[in-house]
Amino acid sequence: MMARCPRADCTKKPMLADVRVCPRRLWWRAVTAAEHVIRWSIAGVVVGVAAVAAMASYEHAYALVRAQGEAGWTGRLVPLTVDGLIYASSMVMLDSARRKVPVPALARWLLGLGVAATLAANVTHGLGHGPVGAAVAAWPAVALVGSYELLMMATRSS
Repeated sequence: MMARCPRADCTKKPMLADVRVCPRRLWWRAVTAAEHVIRWSIAGVVVGVAAVAAMASYEHAYALVRAQGEAGWTGRLVPLTVDGLIYASSMVMLDSARRKVPVPALARWLLGLGVAATLAANVTHGLGHGPVGAAVAAWPAVALVGSYELLMMATRSS
């Protein structure tokens, strides 16, 4: 049976961070081993998928940037700005959710723009191999953004 907070006005499900809310209770018992395994396995899988997908997506975007005439450090860094924009926007949205304030419209727009840009770069890279090539080339971007957003959903709900 899960313990509840002794305060009448408290409806929170107790978690490790709730020691500050109700210091008289031993809340460390409230987070089960299964919850820890689930959270750590989500994080581990997301890190693995994101690492592979980020490398493939970077290679596709880098090849596209090079084909458009960018060279040197500019050509190597431009692809990072796309995924950096997705990361920064997601972090702002996560911060807003955790503080229970409205998400800034700019964060939503920039997240959408970043996702569209990474998809466009990957699809463009694969178009030379037909529709199947475009779909295969787009997959790393979908996997990267999808797995990262799943992690954000799990983090928001905790």
